[in-house]
Amino acid sequence: MYSEPGASYSLKVDEDLKTLGIGNDTPAFFETSISLLGDPQKSEIANRVLLRYTGMEKSQAEWERWYSTLKDKLFFTEAAGYNWMVDTTK
Repeated sequence: MYSEPGASYSLKVDEDLKTLGIGNDTPAFFETSISLLGDPQKSEIANRVLLRYTGMEKSQAEWERWYSTLKDKLFFTEAAGYNWMVDTTK
C-alpha cells in the first residue's frame, strides 16, 4: 500500500511491489530493491519504488553506501505517508 502525494486517505495497492515480490515495510525492501537496480529488466521498477518510499533518487552504488551507513537508523512509517525515514536521534 502507498498514498499518493497530496491525496490523503487515498491508498493504492502497489503493483510495482507485487511485480517485484517484495513488501515496503521491512529492511528486505532496500536489500532487494537495491540489488535489482543492476537488473536491466527490473531496474526501472526498482528505481520507482525507491523513489516512492524514500523521496530520493540515487545510483546503485550510492544506494548501497547510503543503506549500509543508515540501515540501523531507518524506520517505516504509515503515519507520515507510507515512507522510510531516518531516525536522527540514534
